Amino acid sequence: LLALGVAKASPRAAQAFLAAGVALGLGFAVTGAGIAFAPSLEPVGAGLLVLGLGTYLVAGRIGKGRGLSRALLLLSSLALFLVLALGATNAFGKLRGERLLSLRAMVALHGGAAFVFALAGALGHFLHALGDGLRRASPAWVLYDGDCGLCNRSVQWLLRRDRAARLRFAPLQGPTAASVLVRHGLTPEAGADFDSVLLVLDPKTPTERVLDRSAAAAAVALRLGGPWPLAAALLHAIPARLRDAAYRFVAQRRHTLAPPACALPSEDDRARFLP
Repeated sequence: LLALGVAKASPRAAQAFLAAGVALGLGFAVTGAGIAFAPSLEPVGAGLLVLGLGTYLVAGRIGKGRGLSRALLLLSSLALFLVLALGATNAFGKLRGERLLSLRAMVALHGGAAFVFALAGALGHFLHALGDGLRRASPAWVLYDGDCGLCNRSVQWLLRRDRAARLRFAPLQGPTAASVLVRHGLTPEAGADFDSVLLVLDPKTPTERVLDRSAAAAAVALRLGGPWPLAAALLHAIPARLRDAAYRFVAQRRHTLAPPACALPSEDDRARFLP
């Protein structure tokens, strides 16, 4: 939740959340080390936790303009408060000569929390930087099978979610796709083998390249808003052979999964379609 919240936060809030994550991770690590080896470290860890928690709350106010970010960070804040409350309860019990949790459990709790905050902060910062870079990315072309009902429905789905208008669309049967296929040797005469959708990155530039199958699907998801960049990152964690096998299974049945359909684009969307 913290990682997703940071990914959706504003640049200033993302930096503040990263600092808070570092402070909280160090605080839990130092406190755990104090519990296990040197009690004198526990106040230092507690100070870092207070600093991290204060930074966390300030960062939440900085990012108050993003609804989804605020909701995710609120949920992760509740989880954080529960962990801190458990630690504080155990500390007060220790002062009274009572131990709610064993020493091993407390060390594991603080070590695990330190690792989680370090991982969440790093992942959130990575996703934020990735999203920021993609927001500045040049448009990409989606070449789809114009005779495929499932493909046409997929294009309509992408139009609704590509709010930054980074994608352009062209049927594989049209002249735009034909010129791309010739440039990259993807014609049937050249023995090309691809399924239903291609993604052209940096079109009409010296660095133009074409992605197909699951690589194209993941690259398209990266250019959408909401949770889709994270879904693309998770997709890349699956071996390419398995991703492509699943893609081919659907692509080979695309004409039977949905009847032929071609919705008329709106006035605003027409400019995003290439011949």
